[in-house]
Amino acid sequence: MDTAALHIRQILGSCANVEQWFVLEDVAQVHLTPYIAYEVQPRLKLTRPEKEVKVLSREGSAYLDFQVGRSEILPGFRRNPQELAKINKVLSQVKNDKDFEISALYITGYASPEGSWQSNDRLSYERAQSLQRYIRDRFRIPGPLISVKNVPEDWERLVQMVNQGEMSGKYQVLDIIETVSDPDVREARLRALNGGTPFRYMLSEMFPSLRRVEYKVEFTVKEYSLEESEAIMQKNPEQLNHYELSLLYDNYPEGSPEQEKISDLILRMYAEDGVANSNAAARLLQQGEVEQARRYIGKTKDVPQAYNTLGVYYMMAEETDKAEEYFNRALQAIGEDVPYTREDIEHNLEELRKKREDINTRTRYERKL
Repeated sequence: MDTAALHIRQILGSCANVEQWFVLEDVAQVHLTPYIAYEVQPRLKLTRPEKEVKVLSREGSAYLDFQVGRSEILPGFRRNPQELAKINKVLSQVKNDKDFEISALYITGYASPEGSWQSNDRLSYERAQSLQRYIRDRFRIPGPLISVKNVPEDWERLVQMVNQGEMSGKYQVLDIIETVSDPDVREARLRALNGGTPFRYMLSEMFPSLRRVEYKVEFTVKEYSLEESEAIMQKNPEQLNHYELSLLYDNYPEGSPEQEKISDLILRMYAEDGVANSNAAARLLQQGEVEQARRYIGKTKDVPQAYNTLGVYYMMAEETDKAEEYFNRALQAIGEDVPYTREDIEHNLEELRKKREDINTRTRYERKL
């Protein structure tokens, strides 16, 4: 009846000069109600992340002082007590935590550009080796877990420092670094520039920060029970992986502050993860928040677990062709590791059919208006 119309006519006739009125009485009243769009009732399922080995890392830089031309670490020499204390603190925290197991240690030695490339190559590597021996002996880390490499002269970092600072001959320095390929010739050109003023400035203000050893320790974290996860969540939530966080999320009442906190944490820790973004979009769609869900949809389009969610999003956004495309892709993915069933997709396809009919109805009304 969406195209029905009521027409009332008054007929005036004349017979023997007598006017007669024909009036329709007791006409049934017609009550017109405003158009209300059909609200789809989609089926949405959250995806449980796969179990994974939790690998975390700690990293830092040590600006160790060495005697001229030497590579042996002297723990009491100049700034070394403070620098070694930083390394000791990081490694002690990892080594002494029963929940952690060291899986890899990476050490990179760097040198500044003064002196020959060959000499700096040897010196930077030997100093990195010295830190390896110090750590291995002090913390009893097996040698095969430790990887050592070196950067003979850290020109890349020097360019960053020159660009960020203000110094005499700044752009001439950058031009020499960029255009002179041989590092020893490059150093000689810099020493000669403007009577050596820029080089002496870099030597005192920049080169000390280039002489360093960087370290990164990777470690695996034990798998926590639900009860343990609740305690860890209060202290060190980054030690929980996606799977453990999802179990913890399900343990709280729907819409509770705890669920919201965990959801925010998941999106911070797994900002680029397709499953995390798909689940975030599904939660918003369940609340009817289509526009808010849009920001997560873009990171889910190649994730089979998200095909149903994508279909629901486009259906609610009234992009029906795209919705049908993703529902069909979801049907093809049945049998893979996806959270939805064939019945879920068939239900959503029926909702899509109703939505299309509703859109057509609305279009006819709009044409008449």
